Amino acid sequence: MFGKLVKYVVAKGMKVLPNFIGRASAQAQTDVVSEGFTLGNVITSVSGEEAEAANDGKVIGQTPAVTTPADYETPVDLTIRQFTFTPFGVFGFSPFQVFGFSPVVFGFTPFTVFGFSPFRVFGFSPFRVFGFSPSCIDEESSVLTIDGYKKAKDITDKDTLVLSTFEEMPIANINTITQWKSTSLKNVKNINSKVTYVKVHEVDNTTVYNNNILNRISNTEDVLVLRDNEYLMVRPDDVVLGDMLVKVIKDQEVHELVTKVECIKEKRNVIEFGREVFGLVDVDGILIYHMYPVD
Repeated sequence: MFGKLVKYVVAKGMKVLPNFIGRASAQAQTDVVSEGFTLGNVITSVSGEEAEAANDGKVIGQTPAVTTPADYETPVDLTIRQFTFTPFGVFGFSPFQVFGFSPVVFGFTPFTVFGFSPFRVFGFSPFRVFGFSPSCIDEESSVLTIDGYKKAKDITDKDTLVLSTFEEMPIANINTITQWKSTSLKNVKNINSKVTYVKVHEVDNTTVYNNNILNRISNTEDVLVLRDNEYLMVRPDDVVLGDMLVKVIKDQEVHELVTKVECIKEKRNVIEFGREVFGLVDVDGILIYHMYPVD
């Protein structure tokens, strides 16, 4: 006589939530999974408070809370601090006061009312006004050429870059570029472009993504990202966790999830490239606008 088929479920049990607060974002996300839980929402919390500088890129909150008993594979949400600062505020004055007038003459504070830098809205960088071009690539970063990736500092006017383009790519002033958005990229392709000149500058701030020092760029570039199902160009230090870096490899579009944005404050030599055919420069996989052909 045969017995009956018995169905049963093995419970994995519960576990107390470890403390992920204070860990670097990428490490904490890995640790959540290795501890037997699943990664829930990763939320970015922006702050310009000086005391928060040390927490930049680190976990500052988690749900469920530390020591909470939870089932294995319970989703754990992490809150990541993104530290930002207002450049002029660092020096303790308003740029308008320096030039002998107050912004209240116009009835508003342009930096806060519109939520962006007025220099970018008016289509120029303040550095350009004084003869300095800060939109550059760190000298140690890798730039794609027809001979493969080369360090930016090793590229000369004898090299040819491999750029990326697509239909309706904005080629205009900064205002147009930063306001451009699209739900799709059509006719994405690689093109060759001859380097016409190379210039070296020095900057105080650069940005790196996902701990990849080979994609280090100055903070006045514009990076192509996919955010909330929309493509847009954003400043390197305005890229947030959860954005997708857009890459083009052999005419195919691929994406890389941003798990860490590191803004590095130190003097660095950066390289500016002129090019004969315009397109987005590939800096170790990420696509950047790099200079404005209408300037």
